[in-house]
Amino acid sequence: MPKKKITAKDSLKAKTEINTNTPIINGHHCLDYLGGYSDVGYGWVRDNSTQKLAHRASYEIHHGPIPKDMLVLHACDRRSCVEPRHLRVGTQKDNAADRKARPKAPLSPSDKTAIINDTDDFNAIGRKYNISRNTVKQIKGLIP
Repeated sequence: MPKKKITAKDSLKAKTEINTNTPIINGHHCLDYLGGYSDVGYGWVRDNSTQKLAHRASYEIHHGPIPKDMLVLHACDRRSCVEPRHLRVGTQKDNAADRKARPKAPLSPSDKTAIINDTDDFNAIGRKYNISRNTVKQIKGLIP
């Protein structure tokens, strides 16, 4: 019997969780993707036989096709978020302007200690502190 094809919609439905520790933006908390992640913190979903970035798949499911050469930007500035009301299309220039307007606060020494001692998987720790899996690994001294 052939394997059932898994759509991005199925993956997102099965692997998301409302994160009530995030601020409410556009009337909603972040909806964190809990599946696989890239090293820089973006989720990957299966869409039949291909992989897609989770936030882009969520945008397409809820808002329609992404125009050519456009990015999907997060109003919440959280790469793990797939909440459709937090996503919008924009250019690379828009993305740079957003990044400049919302600089990330540095982690406190107590945050870094908590990260070092946290036994959750790297993706879960990254979601807690809005940092990438690689940043978690750097703080834990596992990569330079």
